[in-house]
Amino acid sequence: MTKKQSVLIFIILCLVLVVTAALYMRRYNLPFSKTTVVSGSENITLSYPKAGDTVSFPFTLEGTARVFENVVRIRLLDTSTKTVLFEDSAYADAPDAGQFGYYSKQIDYLLAKPTSDQVELQVFWSSPKDGSAIDPVIIPLTMSLSSFVEVAAYFTQTELNPASQCDSVIPSPRIMPDFIKEHDWLTAQKALEFLLHGPSLSEETRGLATQINPNVVIEDFELVGDTATVNFNKSLEQGVAGSCRVSAIRAQIEQTLKQFPYIKNVVIKVDGESNGVLQP
Repeated sequence: MTKKQSVLIFIILCLVLVVTAALYMRRYNLPFSKTTVVSGSENITLSYPKAGDTVSFPFTLEGTARVFENVVRIRLLDTSTKTVLFEDSAYADAPDAGQFGYYSKQIDYLLAKPTSDQVELQVFWSSPKDGSAIDPVIIPLTMSLSSFVEVAAYFTQTELNPASQCDSVIPSPRIMPDFIKEHDWLTAQKALEFLLHGPSLSEETRGLATQINPNVVIEDFELVGDTATVNFNKSLEQGVAGSCRVSAIRAQIEQTLKQFPYIKNVVIKVDGESNGVLQP
């Protein structure tokens, strides 16, 4: 092999490596730059935000993970009080076991009002054995939260007791940006979306639960006068039986909407039909 051929092969290999790296970075939506700084542990990386960043609420975090069942846990804490401000999970779209996958999660509500703008973001995966945090990525942030509005999602107790009132529900606060407060219908719809998301882990620990099925989505929301009409997909009624649970579901939806003084009546639909919806 001549020296010229060796050089040519070397150039081709370099090009292949560059193209492969570029495709990888594009696949996981990471900036292809020598200045990229990623916080991380052995199996989790956090590409945004970075330690010390100032973020505006709401914000979206993103990174890659190689974890059990592709589920990463996300937690936002008040730095001073260690109060949990947000907790949820995200799924990494890893192509196969043992490979990294991209994940992202928008933090668009808080469970409590922060005492200052100093917060701590934690990303980790939970031990299947005892639930402890593994491979935690922990970074300090400054979160800009100039103004907000507090709404509530209404949940039930963990165990329904037919001997008591089945429609007894408990409000749990949700803090969201106030940029939508001028739109009554949108504020009410966001509160309902928070309800569908279910209680947080800390709320479940305190005995709160939801009787609403997972995968329920709002297909349409309309506010005319003092009447809110909500059209859900079929998941709302799937497998739902018993008058106590039906009453609880209806109460969760109605009370979450009726917390707003401009809503007096609630019409619940499934796939556009209201007749027979949520009947025992």
